[in-house]
Order: sequence, then structure tokens, then C-alpha cells
Amino acid sequence: MGRDLLRLFVYSACVGFEINKRPATSAKIAHYLELPYETARRCLSDLVKSGHLKREGSYYFRTRLRYHDIIPEIVKLIKQTAAEL
Repeated sequence: MGRDLLRLFVYSACVGFEINKRPATSAKIAHYLELPYETARRCLSDLVKSGHLKREGSYYFRTRLRYHDIIPEIVKLIKQTAAEL
């Protein structure tokens, strides 16, 4: 699985946890996506560095980015992934 696609899954899982009013942790994301803990932690760290998530203690939350700015990037990633299948 490509690294960008993996980060997209991790980000989506964080959004899902937040929508359900349950804060996301590395352990919860790893369990939910059936990933090794360290892989989930690395992806979450990358998402924090890129400004898509913020970390408060052991919890991860979405930042309030303007989503219309990142939608073209997500569409491009999905198209690239579909072309590889």
C-alpha cells in the first residue's frame, strides 16, 4: 500500500473517530485499521507535521484546514491508486 494512501486511511479513521465523538489515539487507529502500532504512529506523526492533524496529549484531532483546498489532492490520490489496481 502506498504511503500516501495509508496516510489517507489513517486520516479518514481519525475523522471517523472525531465524528463519533471519540478521540483517536495511535493504539485505536492501529487496532481499527489492523496496522502495526508503529506504522499508525508514524502516519499520525506525518499528518501532524503536514498540518492535517493536531496532537493533544495522546489524542489526535483534525485541524481546521479549509477542506476545499485539499479536495483536489485527495481526488488525485484516489485516481492514481485506482490506476495502479
